[in-house]
Amino acid sequence: MIPRVQPAVRATVIAAAAAATLAVQATPSSAVWAIALAGGSRGMAASGVLAAPTGQVATCNGGTGSARTMVNVSWTAAGQATSYTILQSASTGAAPYTSVGTTAGTTWTSASLSPGSYTFRIEAVRSGWRSAPSATTAPRTITSNSCS
Repeated sequence: MIPRVQPAVRATVIAAAAAATLAVQATPSSAVWAIALAGGSRGMAASGVLAAPTGQVATCNGGTGSARTMVNVSWTAAGQATSYTILQSASTGAAPYTSVGTTAGTTWTSASLSPGSYTFRIEAVRSGWRSAPSATTAPRTITSNSCS
């Protein structure tokens, strides 16, 4: 037989479980990150600031065929970043920006793009934390078979 739990105790357990669930699902809203270990653990605690990448540039790929409608994006590495998320907007620097790729390096090439004007931003990533987005690249305009 399962013992009956008092309503006040049950409410406390449910509230504590809900708070823990919310804390786990929350996305960091700051570029500041911290990792700490429980008391008595062996290891080191770490913290720092994850800066946004800088020096971002979008250039036309150049190639032949569908490569003519691809864009190369490059940037300067951000300290402590382990990877980068590339964000793209088809509204010439305006929201919405959508995630179109990730890489561990400091260069990325788009897939063949439909005609339109595109800008890009980059976010640094480390252990699930994201920096603020970089400044926006200059727009690149894609036509049916070229990029400018």
